[in-house]
Amino acid sequence: MNKLLNMVSPSCGVTRSFSSLVHGDIGDSYYYNPYFTLFLGPMSFLVMIQGAWTFVMRRVKKDNRISLMDALFEQVFRGLKEKGGK
Repeated sequence: MNKLLNMVSPSCGVTRSFSSLVHGDIGDSYYYNPYFTLFLGPMSFLVMIQGAWTFVMRRVKKDNRISLMDALFEQVFRGLKEKGGK
């Protein structure tokens, strides 16, 4: 596509760009493919986070979800209370 239309293909460098983005090197990711870094990269991360959340929620029984959230909030507020009391 580069030789035919004298323009860079939008898919060139996506693999290296994604790898750099996953490793936290945004500059290299942008160098390899700026389109992916600016548009598709953030969408990929959102899809991965949503998939991980769905996986965890399927493993936790529906009855235990509320208990899990209660325990989390209790630990957070206990930590805040101890920090504020010192």
